[in-house]
Amino acid sequence: MPLPVIALVATAVESVLDDWSTGRNEAAKNKFSRDNYESVYRTHLANLAKFQQKAPKALALLRTSLWENAWSSTNTAFPEEISAPIEDDVFEAAEAEALDALA
Repeated sequence: MPLPVIALVATAVESVLDDWSTGRNEAAKNKFSRDNYESVYRTHLANLAKFQQKAPKALALLRTSLWENAWSSTNTAFPEEISAPIEDDVFEAAEAEALDALA
């Protein structure tokens, strides 16, 4: 899993934790926006870069674990290739869905 993706997910999780920091959901008061969370994202990304430099094998295990856990939560089989090509019908279905939503 790419480090920017991990940093973004960590930032989103931090935002949700902030939403609940009082024990009540206050998401309406806490926008997940660039203005509010860019510095948090950059800190997570910098920490991951340092992790890569100081403990590359440990980070590789973490990245693999995150990917495997994310994939297994979909209840589908692991792909035989990590970079498996996406079939044209998937794009066509996505485009049709977007057009329907915009109509």
